[in-house]
Amino acid sequence: MKITRRDFIKVSALTAAASLLDTKLDLRAFEFLPETEESRSEGTKVVYTTCDICAMQCAMRAYVKDGVIVKLEGHPDDLQSGGRLCAKGNAGINWIYNPDRLKYPLKRTNPKKGIDEDPGFVRISWEEAFKIIADKLKEIKEKYGAKSILGIHEEIFPIIKALGSPNTVCHHATCQSAALWFQPLILGSILFPDLENARYIISFGWDQAGKSKNAFARNYAEAISRGAKAVVFDPRLSVTASKGVWVPVKPGTDLAVALGMINVIINEKLYDHEFVENYCYGFEELKEFIKPYTP
Repeated sequence: MKITRRDFIKVSALTAAASLLDTKLDLRAFEFLPETEESRSEGTKVVYTTCDICAMQCAMRAYVKDGVIVKLEGHPDDLQSGGRLCAKGNAGINWIYNPDRLKYPLKRTNPKKGIDEDPGFVRISWEEAFKIIADKLKEIKEKYGAKSILGIHEEIFPIIKALGSPNTVCHHATCQSAALWFQPLILGSILFPDLENARYIISFGWDQAGKSKNAFARNYAEAISRGAKAVVFDPRLSVTASKGVWVPVKPGTDLAVALGMINVIINEKLYDHEFVENYCYGFEELKEFIKPYTP
């Protein structure tokens, strides 16, 4: 069945907005998508969508019965995920139906805090919630200065900057996001490692098998099953390290290890001379710079 650009935009917009609406997800916009014979015979509709928990956005199928999602599973034709969802993707149904999901602002009425204390939350309007937050931020800024305000996660960064504070914190500095920023600037595009066909994998604290994104974890497991050797520099014995050679470095010494490796590679002439000659810039400067960093 042909999908028009208008249909595509409509589906994309509704998918993104679904988590902001009521617990019953209106799926009528997906009715033009194909259903399997099995789903029709059981009275269950199959909705084709993608997981939005991380940037991988693995393709998946949602089984819907009487307007309620009853099951999520990976799309068998998705090359990225291999037809499988990670633990987060499989639990994605709780984004909509978790009984503890917040669907509207709540205000604490009991100032006392503690495990046995009832916070006395009461429902308030969005207008009242925004006013409380704005008034409090204004009060803190006037009393302590803009730099006393800290924003956590990028969604509120524009607000923090508008208040005049440079203080923002998120996971990007220690996440794949750092690579997504520097790779286009240095290499010209975003690169994804071909772990599945790798024969030797060196990892600095990256726990692919334990907590990485779905495709990386799957490809890493596939590489190991094919006999690839993995060397992991990590202070802790992670899941990834347990499947290869674990080098328990001291926290924060990853750079020292990398510099020592570069020193050995250059001084013992273990690099590809032809590649360096034809495609590298600044190699002589690197040779001079690396001299003090002995292993």
